[in-house]
Amino acid sequence: SEINSYVHHRPDGSYYWYIGAHSTLPPYYNYKWAILHLVQSIELLLKESLYRINPDLLFYKPGKPRSVDLAEAAKRLRREAPQALIDSEIDTIGRALSIRNQVQHYAFSFSEKQCEAVVKDLIAFLRRYCQREFSIDVVNYFGFDSRREDYRDFVDDVFQRFARAKSDISETERQY
Repeated sequence: SEINSYVHHRPDGSYYWYIGAHSTLPPYYNYKWAILHLVQSIELLLKESLYRINPDLLFYKPGKPRSVDLAEAAKRLRREAPQALIDSEIDTIGRALSIRNQVQHYAFSFSEKQCEAVVKDLIAFLRRYCQREFSIDVVNYFGFDSRREDYRDFVDDVFQRFARAKSDISETERQY
C-alpha cells in the first residue's frame, strides 16, 4: 500500500496532515513517527558524542544557546573523531535527513516496504553506533533476539511504546 501525506495550512496559520482517503490513520502511518523519532535519536546520540569530546562543539558559537543540527553534528564529529563515523554511516545520515525533511515538511509518498526499509536501516545504524561508541546494544537492551536482522519485533515494540506514550500524554492533557 502507498503512503500519501500532504501538509495543509489552515487560515489561522496552523497546519494539519491529510492522509490519502483515510478518515482514520492507517496502521502504516506509524512509519512517519518512527522515522522522525529515529532521526531525532541519531541527532541526540551524535551530540552526546560531541559533548564527550568538548561541550562547546554542541553550539554553532560558544556561549550562544543555538545547538548544531544533525548535519553539522555529523560533520563536526567526523572532523574531531574520524573513527566515530564511517562513510556508509555518513550516507545513512544524509538519506535519513532527506527522508526526515520530506516526512516533516513536505508531501511525501513512500510504499510501506520503503518505509520499513528506512526504519530498519536507521535501527541498524543506531545499533552499530551505540555498540561502538557507548558499549550498549539497544536491541538486546530491550530484550529482542539480536540474531534477527529484520528487527520486526523491535520495530513493532517501538511503535507500541510510541502509541502508549502518545495515549498517556493525551490522557494527561485531558486532566488539565
